[in-house]
Amino acid sequence: MKIKELGDRLVPMLIQNLHRQYPNKQGHVLLGPEDLQLPTERTPLFYGSYDWHSAVHSFASLVRLVRLAPDSPWCNQVIEFLDKSFNLESIGVEYDHLNCYASKNFEMPYGISWLLILCQELRLYKGPFGKKWEKYFENLEKISSERMIDWISKLSYPIRSGVHSQTAFSMLLSFEWALTSESKLFQNVVCDMAKKWYGKDTDAQINYEPSGFDFLSPILCEAALMARVFEPKEFSKWFKKFLPNIEKEIFHFNPVKPVDRSDGLLVHLDGLNLSRVWMLKIIMNALPKDSHCQTSLKSVRESHQSSSDGCLEKGNYSGTHWLGTFLLYSNSFEY
Repeated sequence: MKIKELGDRLVPMLIQNLHRQYPNKQGHVLLGPEDLQLPTERTPLFYGSYDWHSAVHSFASLVRLVRLAPDSPWCNQVIEFLDKSFNLESIGVEYDHLNCYASKNFEMPYGISWLLILCQELRLYKGPFGKKWEKYFENLEKISSERMIDWISKLSYPIRSGVHSQTAFSMLLSFEWALTSESKLFQNVVCDMAKKWYGKDTDAQINYEPSGFDFLSPILCEAALMARVFEPKEFSKWFKKFLPNIEKEIFHFNPVKPVDRSDGLLVHLDGLNLSRVWMLKIIMNALPKDSHCQTSLKSVRESHQSSSDGCLEKGNYSGTHWLGTFLLYSNSFEY
């Protein structure tokens, strides 16, 4: 799908969601009654879209849309909305919130890695107000990158879930940020830990996926991360050991469908289809074009893509507050 057409669908929804304060899922530790605040008071920039991380990646999506399709009719509306939203006062409160003791583990690792992606989108964006916005986010970017390095470095083991806690997906997002920010330290930390945790993995059991609430594939996210941290030849060698029978077994990855899209956890399966498309594109891009498994991977990717076409129109706010971002990123792979 072309970015302009995708933006036609997403822009009104993203802006509406970012203005919507309730329902609101809080992820904060309350140290006392003084911590009882309205969402707009506690996090005045990232208060909408149901939860903090969804607000963060919704803003990243809007920046990505105007960056990739700068001549689209909705661009001026988006730029005006972003410039009004990105003000020093709100961003300062967001920084103070992240910097307080009670927020030490707030949104780790998922939301913080998406905040780094927002900063990456701002760095890559060359349109009106881009330099100003990038400057405004410098402190948030710094505290987020430091927190991710500290968090990854202290973990004894990876987290292999299919939800927000998963290490592979957040490491992948953070690594993409590190490449554009030219943070060698961050790149080295992610590469070293990825190879330590996943470098010797073999014979991944595709038939063990998915779990009932997954929106991320532990196997495909791990493979996508390794596709980025390994050189192509090294990745091909690793991939053959990780999924030795991939040409046949990949078809265990059937598109999934939630039985109840009004359930905030069951609707995760819509996101699983989209994240599988995204991860498969990264994996396929890293493998040789003449690799025997390319055809099988492409077939599975296309079946998941087609199964996701109506997930926004058929769903409600339980899914639409976040699925737009996954639809965008799965459609706009650009490595």
